[in-house]
Order: sequence, then structure tokens, then C-alpha cells
Amino acid sequence: GTGHIFYETRTCTRFTFGNCRNGDNFNFAHGEEGLRLLPPNWQDYVGPRNGRKEERVQ
Repeated sequence: GTGHIFYETRTCTRFTFGNCRNGDNFNFAHGEEGLRLLPPNWQDYVGPRNGRKEERVQ
């Protein structure tokens, strides 16, 4: 819901095409005017990128 740091930080693809059934209770924004910015320290909340190709030990 609204307490999540990624809440409405991206646009709903289905809404863009006119077929979103989730209504207002949804994590994605319904239109550009509803978009929110991520906090500057958002990476501190999600932790390290485990499993990414550039970080794998070979």
C-alpha cells in the first residue's frame, strides 16, 4: 500500500492500455500525474543486488 517505498513510482501498463481492473488500491500509478519520486536513499531499503551478472564470482 501507501507505506511501500515503490508505491506509485511507475505507471500501470494495463491502465495505459485501458484495461486495468485494480482501481485505486494498486501499487502502480494510473497516469503521469499520480507518479511519486523514490526517496534518494531507496537502495538502502532494498539491500545489495545478489545474483547480478556483474557481481558474480567466476
